[in-house]
Formats: sequence, C-alpha cells, structure tokens
Amino acid sequence: MSQHRVLICDDHWIVRQAIRGRLDEIPGFEVVAEVGDGESVMSAVREHRPDLVLIDVEMPGMNGIEAMARVLSRWPEVRVLVFTAHEEDALVRLAAREGAAGFLVKSADMDQIREACETVTEGSRWFPGHEDDL
Repeated sequence: MSQHRVLICDDHWIVRQAIRGRLDEIPGFEVVAEVGDGESVMSAVREHRPDLVLIDVEMPGMNGIEAMARVLSRWPEVRVLVFTAHEEDALVRLAAREGAAGFLVKSADMDQIREACETVTEGSRWFPGHEDDL
C-alpha cells in the first residue's frame, strides 16, 4: 500500500496535534508537515510535496480558501480537503468552486475523517449533504 503524504494547515497547535493523531490511525496516510498560517502553505507544499492538504478556512495572514487556490494553481494534482468548524452552504460552495476535493467539519467522527481522506486521495469528491448544491 502506498503512503499518502499529508500536510495539515490549522492555526491552532492543539487541533493540528489532534488531526495528526487521527490520521496516524488511518493505514496508508503519513503526516509530513504542519503549518499554522495561510502564508506558510505554499512553501510547505513546495518542500514536502503532499498528496493531501487538510486546511482550515480561518487562519492568520491568508485564509485557507485563498491559500488552497494558490496551491492548486501551482500544483493541480494536490487534493485539498477543507477541514473547518463552519458548515455554511455558501462556504461549502466557495470551497468547491475554488477547487477543494472535499469539505469536512471538525466535529466529524473518525469514520468520516477516514472516509473523507480515502475518498479524496482516490480522486473522488467528498461533500456529503451538499452534492445537490454544487
């Protein structure tokens, strides 16, 4: 089984640690780096070449949607999973329009996290409950 390289982007250290802990439980996923602000995302992708970027929306310097759009303009093969506390329909549509492969709320359970990560790294999209809106 090949390892999917993951970059975690969230401005809260404790959230990054929690995500890392959960991803370490999913076979085939390896966290290669973490960043705490939107400005650091591009350099981290350049340096670590992740297959999957989990990114929060609200971060200092540059929000996650803008950072995601910049990453995808340079590395369109990278899969981005927006991972946020906010689930407004407009935000889900914006994330999808800007190229996110999926959208996951931070209240997701382990099965949802695993399914979202596996689905987007396999090339499909993960927008449960919002498919008709996109």
